[in-house]
Amino acid sequence: AVLASGGNDTNVVLWDVVGETGICKLRGHRGAVNDVCLLKGTEYVASASKDGVLKLWDVQTQHCVQTAVVPSGELWSLDATQNEEQLLTGGAGGEIILWALERKPLVESSQSSADTSGADTKPNAGAASKANAVAATASVGSVASGAAVGGSKALTASWTALRATMQGTLESPSTAHVVTLRFSAEHNCVAVQFADKKLLLLSVQDSEQLKRQLKRRLAKKRKRVEKEADAEVDALMDKKTEGEAKESTEKETDDPVLSPLA
Repeated sequence: AVLASGGNDTNVVLWDVVGETGICKLRGHRGAVNDVCLLKGTEYVASASKDGVLKLWDVQTQHCVQTAVVPSGELWSLDATQNEEQLLTGGAGGEIILWALERKPLVESSQSSADTSGADTKPNAGAASKANAVAATASVGSVASGAAVGGSKALTASWTALRATMQGTLESPSTAHVVTLRFSAEHNCVAVQFADKKLLLLSVQDSEQLKRQLKRRLAKKRKRVEKEADAEVDALMDKKTEGEAKESTEKETDDPVLSPLA
């Protein structure tokens, strides 16, 4: 089991819980690390620092694979959804940002040893060693394809890692900075606590739930519109009936009254 921690020394520390020893220090932040989160089991670590920097770390290689800066300039808390496809961060001014998490290629390189001029097509030792070095490096947390065989094929290596893409900000009821942001154990809601003691609860719904909710809203809106239309028709009919009754009364009043002669 692995545990991650951060502190004022700007380092993210990985710990072996069973052995009760430190595994490594991840250095790169310039401000105090306010929150950390393990992702994809223990493959990656997300860290948030007071200087507004979000970093994603590859635990296996112990290297930072992404650095992102938030608009507010401060980051205080972060947490991921249960499927770890989204990440929420909380910063200064009540800023709450939604991020999408997905694997993307980081580096692509190719090595070709072909010479179309009819020269010797055998790869020299330098090219072969360079190709082997690229292949060896690509084997760590990456996908390698192709091989430098003869002079017609090229070696292509693609490094893939978890990447965070900003999706947008959520409406906040406070202008104070976010103190803590956490999903519930069932991951059906998220609680956001602000420095001014305000608490925001947000419901977490998947696409099917949102479709059902939208369908219910449309059905309610349709019923409301139909009810309002029926009420308008009824009002017009009542007004027409009242007008006809009034005209009938006025006509009866205008007709001459014949009285019998004495």
